[in-house]
Order: sequence, then structure tokens, then C-alpha cells
Amino acid sequence: MDEWLEARDRLEVQLRGKYSEDIVNAITGLVDKFINYNERFLNYWRDVGNETRRLIDNLMNGRAEVIIRGEGASGISVHSEHITLETDRTSTSIPVHLVLKGLEGVDVEVPDFMKMMNKEEYTKFVKTLRSLRISFAETDESVEKGRPVMGTNQTWQVIFWSLLYPGEIRVHINTVNVNVNNMTVTWYLRSSNHKSLKGKIKDADVDKWAFMGLFQTPLCRFYVKYLYLVEGAYTVLFPDFLGYCELPTSRVPSPQ
Repeated sequence: MDEWLEARDRLEVQLRGKYSEDIVNAITGLVDKFINYNERFLNYWRDVGNETRRLIDNLMNGRAEVIIRGEGASGISVHSEHITLETDRTSTSIPVHLVLKGLEGVDVEVPDFMKMMNKEEYTKFVKTLRSLRISFAETDESVEKGRPVMGTNQTWQVIFWSLLYPGEIRVHINTVNVNVNNMTVTWYLRSSNHKSLKGKIKDADVDKWAFMGLFQTPLCRFYVKYLYLVEGAYTVLFPDFLGYCELPTSRVPSPQ
């Protein structure tokens, strides 16, 4: 929860005085919706935390039924009432995920804040919007029935990606990632009102669009290339209307 309150406070500081009250309130109101859903998840996690500990204890002591799957027996699954532990061996690691059952997703209405902009603000941002959609489409996004989909454990990506797709977005947390030093959640986001741009861009078009100014925002140049990891938090240069923010991953408290 702390990282979400931090995200909201930082955004509000960046926006106040630069944009109208309507725009600021619309964006911070959207973050409040994510905060509310995150609170639902945390309440759910408190209820199933003991089940997680029992599942892991049963696995370590040979009391769990282990299902071997995948080519070359590369993965295993262990089921309990609300949680399925899954792991799949890769060439470099063995990631462990807890797949959740019983936590429903929600539909979130993302305001079209561009309609609240004056002509100067709108003209400045409209090219940025399309270039950012292209950047996400060609990197982290996936596609589901022609719609753009994002799966991420980064708080800033949840907020920022949603703002690019005004209208209805399906929001769901259904996976907890077990890491060496912590646990994080994966946020699943799917736009209901926009078509995906993945695969729509030809390499030959990039230079043309760059010439037109579509890839001249700091985030686009930054995002297409790589992400910097600074002291455990992603440092992200948002476009003009968000300013500079440094936000941590969306973490999960250890089960008690």
C-alpha cells in the first residue's frame, strides 16, 4: 500500500500548478481506484497467507501432490484451495509464482483527460500519446482478442499505461511472484476500447516517425532502449505532464 500512496503523492506534486484542477483530480482519482483494489488484494492475501505457508511446508516435507508438466518435465504445479504454486525452469533461473483463485478483477473507468486540456496542451500532447502507445506495444504489451494487454509488477507502469488508454480497463491481480528477497504482485490490465498497435509498425517507419517528432519525448527514447535500475527502484522520466518520478515495484507482505 505504501508505494501506491507514494505514487499518488508524487503525481499530485508534479501536476499541481501545471495543469487544471480537473486534470489533476481525474488522474489522482484514477490512482485512488488502484489503491482501493490493492487494498482488496491485501485483505485477500491476509486471508490466504496461512494457506500459502501450509502449501510450502507440505511441499518441503513430501506431503503435497506435485504435478510435473512441460517439455522435458521443465515445470511443476502444486495445488491448494486458493493458491497454485507454479515453477518453470528456464535457461537462467527457476521462477516461482503463486497463482491466485477467488480474487475477482474489476472494471476501472479511465478518464479521457485530454478532453480537459486546452488547445495548446492538447496539441503538445497528442503526438506524445501515440508515440508512447507505440513504444509500449513494441516492448512490454501483449495482445488479447485484438486488445492491448499489460502485465507488470511496476507501480508506475500500472498508472502510466492506463492513462494511455482512456475508457474501460479490466484490472486484475492473479499472480504473486516469489523472489529471493521479496514477493511482488503482477497487475493484469486490458483495454476494452482500443485496438492493439503491436506489429502494426514497420522498422522502416521508425525513422520517418522520429523525423515527424513522434519519438522525441524523453520517455519514448528511454523506453524503447532499456530501463535503468537504480537502488532497487525504477527511475522513470515521464513526459511533460507527469514530470520526474521514482517509484518502487508493487510488493507483497510475507504471509504471517
